[in-house]
Amino acid sequence: MSNKTLANESNKVIQFSSADLLLLVENNGNLEYSQSVSIYYIKNNFQLLLANGYVQNIQEKFVQVKIINFDDGFVNSYQDDYERILNNDNNALLSILIKNYLSYNG
Repeated sequence: MSNKTLANESNKVIQFSSADLLLLVENNGNLEYSQSVSIYYIKNNFQLLLANGYVQNIQEKFVQVKIINFDDGFVNSYQDDYERILNNDNNALLSILIKNYLSYNG
């Protein structure tokens, strides 16, 4: 099974709000309110750090993930993919993986 499929089973990103820096994700019961998360973008089977954030709100069917900051390396190196996310491109959103921990930035 590919990483892209695993990402989709774990959490399906439905929409990105650039005005609010929010990801709307299907609620699968794996995320908790105020939980810190790392957000990855899957490209060529690699999980690339996209952003860090936290769970801002949980609804019955959806979870809102607030982005605290985008990873500068991703924004600078993958500008086309970053723009596709900002424009709510469905394939780009399906390539997003949310993990319930913060990545190390040493």
